[in-house]
Amino acid sequence: MIMTKSFKNKKGFSLLEMLVTLVVFAVLMTMIVQVLVLSINAGRRIAGRSKVRGDLSEIAVMIRRDFRNSSRIDQTLCGESISFINPDGTNAVSSAPACFFNMTGNNYAWVYGSNVTECPENKLCKLKQNPSGVYELYYQSSDILKFDPLGTRFELTLYQQTEKTTQGILLASLTANVSDYVNIEVATQYRQISVFTRNF
Repeated sequence: MIMTKSFKNKKGFSLLEMLVTLVVFAVLMTMIVQVLVLSINAGRRIAGRSKVRGDLSEIAVMIRRDFRNSSRIDQTLCGESISFINPDGTNAVSSAPACFFNMTGNNYAWVYGSNVTECPENKLCKLKQNPSGVYELYYQSSDILKFDPLGTRFELTLYQQTEKTTQGILLASLTANVSDYVNIEVATQYRQISVFTRNF
C-alpha cells in the first residue's frame, strides 16, 4: 500500500506578505540607524565643545593665578605687540601679544606663538627663563585650540599707590577657534581675565 501525503491543509506566507515584512523591517532599521548616527554626532559635538571650553578655561585659570602671584610684571614687555630676542639670538616673541613677569624669583612670559619663535604659530605658551637668560617653552596650549592674534592680547595699567609701592591691573583677552584639522563645529570662544596685581 503506497502512502501519499496531502498538502491541502498546509499554510504558509505568500511572497507578497514576505516582501511587505522585509520592507517594513528595512524602514524600521533605517530609522533606528539614523537615530543612532544623530545621537553619536550630537555626543561628539557636545564632547568637542566641552573639550574646547575646558582647555580655554584651564589657560585662563593659569594666567590669572600666575599674574596674581607674580612679584613683578615688566611694564615694557606686557602688551599687544611685544618683541624680545634671547641672548642666543633666537626670538622669544616677535611682534605679538605677550607679558613677561617674575614669580618666586624666576622669570616667565605668556606669549602668542609665531613661526619664528619656540612657541608654535597660533598657540599660547608660557615660557621660562633658564640660567643663561634664554626663554624656553614651559607650557603650550592644546592642539585643539587656535588663538586669534587680533583678539588675544595683554594690557597692563599701573598706578602709584604710595611713594614706594605700585599696583596694577592686568587685562588679558583670549580669543580661540578650533584648529583647522580638528573636525569639531564650535563657535569662537572668548575669555577675559582681570587681575589686580600685588605691589611691586
